[in-house]
Amino acid sequence: MRPDRLTSQRQRLRRQADAFEFNALIQGVSTLEESEETAAAEEAPAIENFPPAAVVLPETAAPAEQQIHAKQEIPAEPESSAAADLISEVPTITSPVHRETREERLHTALEALGIRLLQEVGRMRAALRAYDAQEAGFYLAHVNQLLELLHSVDPDGDVARHYQTTACPPEGRTWFPTAWSLAELAESPFSALLPPDADDEFAREMIYAAWGVEFSHNGT
Repeated sequence: MRPDRLTSQRQRLRRQADAFEFNALIQGVSTLEESEETAAAEEAPAIENFPPAAVVLPETAAPAEQQIHAKQEIPAEPESSAAADLISEVPTITSPVHRETREERLHTALEALGIRLLQEVGRMRAALRAYDAQEAGFYLAHVNQLLELLHSVDPDGDVARHYQTTACPPEGRTWFPTAWSLAELAESPFSALLPPDADDEFAREMIYAAWGVEFSHNGT
């Protein structure tokens, strides 16, 4: 792709960032970072004031005569009929419980993936602000992998919207597409995070880093 075409597409995508609800995602990144800092500040004094654990000394072994006497006082086991009645009172697991458990697990997984997505996007944004294409590509790979998982477990984003999980796509939209190539990056909302003066070479180095390939600036 020619540099002028990449630049024009990136500018167009920056103007359309609101249409992609990208600002909401970035706002989520900032909110998550602030929440982590607040949580760390609140947990620090709690750890310092935590009371010391009580020391439990091991009991001395009882004499042989006491042990024999204790064994003689052990009550007899209940009859088999009483045990069977007790077991019969235990409720059996029905299929609705299984379905509820699967839904809860899916909810938990989507929430964890959404939080991780915001974290990786925030780290990629910080690397791009520092003009570090290699570091940004490293986190872009993480973002792509998370998006692939989200597309796999919840293709339309309906489940995430139902539970209102972190970073769930808005109504009528699905998860962001991955960006494993220069063309995909140019068409991705994540291109709005590139530095204003980033050229085609900077974007290509970022893509190479996402693939784990060393980029040569001299073209060899």
